[in-house]
Amino acid sequence: MSLRPAGRTVRSRRLCRLDTRLVMIVIGLLPAHSTALRFHIHPFPAQRGTANLEECARAARELDLICYPPNGLWSQAQFIEELQNERTTAIGAWAEGETIENSAQLVGMAFTTTVLDETALTSIAVHPFSRRRGVAEALLKECMSRAQIAGATRFTLEVRAGNAAAQRLYAKLGMACVGRRRRYYPDGEDAAIFDGGVIPP
Repeated sequence: MSLRPAGRTVRSRRLCRLDTRLVMIVIGLLPAHSTALRFHIHPFPAQRGTANLEECARAARELDLICYPPNGLWSQAQFIEELQNERTTAIGAWAEGETIENSAQLVGMAFTTTVLDETALTSIAVHPFSRRRGVAEALLKECMSRAQIAGATRFTLEVRAGNAAAQRLYAKLGMACVGRRRRYYPDGEDAAIFDGGVIPP
């Protein structure tokens, strides 16, 4: 005997797809793009002397673990070292109105190192819930702007050869793929080398 209420039919595939998407958003498998993400970009407070160094490093480490599971790219000690390095620029993206004390509000970050006239992107990460919202582009533009102010004429980075989305963004910002590093990553994937000969204003 059917327990389906009288007069009801099986729900349409369209409605099922909508419900599935809502469930996936709730459990974090899809971003809720209908809500605009408001964020602000600025150097890590520790580099400006306005926040505890260890708190900033802990926030960066937690985001690193989320973006690059299971172990992240850098240890907390490495983040502390980078934040103290005079050649490093550490840029963060924070959800609007939030503070560094709550590490969950750090939604993106980018680290660069400048030596003479060349700036290299050493790490970039955007929280999965905040991707495809313009965070990575805003971070990169800020890094490039600060590199230009510091006197750099080149901006370089390495990216997984299979990361087409990131490579499209770098191309959009005026960079070009100039080579590859074979089996650069621990899993054996090649790295594509991108170079921006002229940093966008």
